[in-house]
Amino acid sequence: MPEPKFKPDEKELKLLDEMGFVENEKEKGLYETVIENGFADVDYRKENGRRWAKVGSTFVKKDEIDKIPILKAFKEARDKLKEVKHDTTKDKDADNEQNILTAQRPGQGEGELNKSPSIEQPESLKDKQDSQKDNMEAETILKKNSPIPPLSKVQTSPPPTPIDAQPPKPPEASQSPNLYEFFYELVGAGGTIEIFGDTGSLKSQVCTEVCKDAKKLNKTFFYLDTEGKVGLGNKKTLGNAYKYLPVWEEIVKMLTKELPKYDLFIVDSIGFPIATEYADMKANEQGSALQDMMAVVGKHLKAWAFKNNAIVVFTNQPKSAFMKSEQELNRLDPFGDKVHFAANLILNTKKTIIPGHFDPKTQKLIPVYSIATFTSHRSTDFADDRIMFLLHKNDDGVKVEITDYVIKRLQELKG
Repeated sequence: MPEPKFKPDEKELKLLDEMGFVENEKEKGLYETVIENGFADVDYRKENGRRWAKVGSTFVKKDEIDKIPILKAFKEARDKLKEVKHDTTKDKDADNEQNILTAQRPGQGEGELNKSPSIEQPESLKDKQDSQKDNMEAETILKKNSPIPPLSKVQTSPPPTPIDAQPPKPPEASQSPNLYEFFYELVGAGGTIEIFGDTGSLKSQVCTEVCKDAKKLNKTFFYLDTEGKVGLGNKKTLGNAYKYLPVWEEIVKMLTKELPKYDLFIVDSIGFPIATEYADMKANEQGSALQDMMAVVGKHLKAWAFKNNAIVVFTNQPKSAFMKSEQELNRLDPFGDKVHFAANLILNTKKTIIPGHFDPKTQKLIPVYSIATFTSHRSTDFADDRIMFLLHKNDDGVKVEITDYVIKRLQELKG
């Protein structure tokens, strides 16, 4: 492949390096970093330094790039770098350099953001406002808690302020709202919540956090683990309220008999025991298994939650991506045919991993950082595909952050 016509300058290269991006040896000008289920890329092979992300086999749309935290953080830091370069440039040669750079990648310099022909712009002011509103709450949270080092760690001019010079601090778990109270507010007594997503998308983590927060309020709970994904520390915290049971037939027996009274019941996960064997089942066996699954969730757990004024939270996997169209892949339902109709609220979770990197200013290693985004997949009270809350996880613990959109919407619903 020929060398790209446009390349990042020295400061941009340093920024890419510190954010974990490496140049693809086969495709010069393509800088990539690994995220959950795919790659995040910054592409300099074409004019304007176009950016796109690919998660699994699905391309992220240009107006959805802000949902990929590391790409959003790169764009913000790069734009700030250019602003600082423009503001601090005094001599003519530097001004010419800036003008050339802006001409090479229109839309990235000052005053040119809305003129780039390579970026799709809203057709009207209203469309633009609607587009910005969709991710406004997520942008605020990700910007505030971005684990990417501030720009002051990358540049040399102007000098960093004392605040800028400090390494980014991970969010503290003590700042989190009570997740049990939040879930109770979302669905009320007798409500059921389904959380689905790929393996490793922090479904089990959010379930253990709900139990921990229920315990703080002296609420009773039970955690049924069918996957064995709960860590040793969390098992110790859950104590006798935790049970590991991976055999589907035994799970059905347990959940279809009269369950004791609890304030919260967790099933993590309802689909995994069947999904692991589903492909090898005969057609009549598959149908029977799905009927059992529907009976467990719809007839027994939902009825149990209603009788006991309790909350049920169960996790699940997405449907298989095999033989699905691109449109279907963009919005896969949970596994289990009509099982998801039993839930009052369905949340889809996706995790992004921010790679660890070394900060040369502080001479410290910024550890790897995970952000799980929980969006509304189906709800009667909330619009589809809206970010409901985020779960931040690092070496110091876990923090849950509710979006402004949900807080405002809940206030509206209360009247």
